[in-house]
Amino acid sequence: FSAEQIAALNTGAIGGLTTAQIKLLDTDQIEAFTPAQVRALTAQQLAAIGPDGIATFSPADMAAISAKSIAGLSPDMIAALDGEQIAALDPKTIAGMTAAQAAALTPDQIGEFTPAQARALTATHLGAFSAESLAALSSESIAALSNQAIKGISTTAIAGLDGEVATLVESLSASQISALDAKQITALGAQGLRWFTPAQITAISPAGVKGLTADQIAELDSDQAAAFTPGQIKLFAANQI
Repeated sequence: FSAEQIAALNTGAIGGLTTAQIKLLDTDQIEAFTPAQVRALTAQQLAAIGPDGIATFSPADMAAISAKSIAGLSPDMIAALDGEQIAALDPKTIAGMTAAQAAALTPDQIGEFTPAQARALTATHLGAFSAESLAALSSESIAALSNQAIKGISTTAIAGLDGEVATLVESLSASQISALDAKQITALGAQGLRWFTPAQITAISPAGVKGLTADQIAELDSDQAAAFTPGQIKLFAANQI
């Protein structure tokens, strides 16, 4: 088949291709796929394209990948995508990614996420992010994360942010802060809590308050300390104050 012949195939014909047949296609033939043809590919067919094949996909092709077929992308295929291709993925397709696929995303790729794509990330996805991956999210993308997704951020990733923890804290809304649990609050360390606004301090949940360490509380200024509500203060243990 020439590239022109491939492009002329209807979606029914594309759907009938076996994985063995797809593996025989060269990159010029795969590059000829239209968005409509890409939309017709199953996860198994997409997997057969391989890293070299997926690298030829245009942004329009990437936007045509469905939430079901995205499961066919191996970590090597994910790694082969450039920033423009990543940015073209539909948010619903992002939501369909597995934890292994999320873990395969490079910091450069994550940096290309739009707020709409970040909003589609789940707790499972964020749980697979390393500190480097978490740090790669833009302020706008962090602000777009759902509260449920934030619950999935690992304490290892938070603790590994070091100086970049400021960007995370400054980008989180009071509502998002309220989603952090005790272990996540502890993982922020004294350096992280230092960046909390009074409104964010007030938003710390009862569970989060229990995660505050004495070192973290000692680093707070008078405005931050004054922001604790009577209900939060009642939760303080002797070793916190």
